[in-house]
Amino acid sequence: MNFKKFEIVESTAGRDFGNVYLIKEILDKDYVLLIDGKRKTISNPKKKKVKHIVSLGVVEESLNETFGDKSKTNDGVIRKILKNFEKKC
Repeated sequence: MNFKKFEIVESTAGRDFGNVYLIKEILDKDYVLLIDGKRKTISNPKKKKVKHIVSLGVVEESLNETFGDKSKTNDGVIRKILKNFEKKC
């Protein structure tokens, strides 16, 4: 599957099964860097295989501008976006 930068995905394998992330960067055809604003921050992203994630069908295009301006980007913005996609237990 082809993922896009700033796409919202869910982990399907590993200790983080069920967690929702935002793709920060696509490294190659097998790996991406994921952030959630909590444990996996912008400065410390999680490297994950693409076969262990599934797309939720949403790409946050508005983050192109935010990531371009380093003074505006913070983990709170990421947490706020992902809060709407987290599963309620």
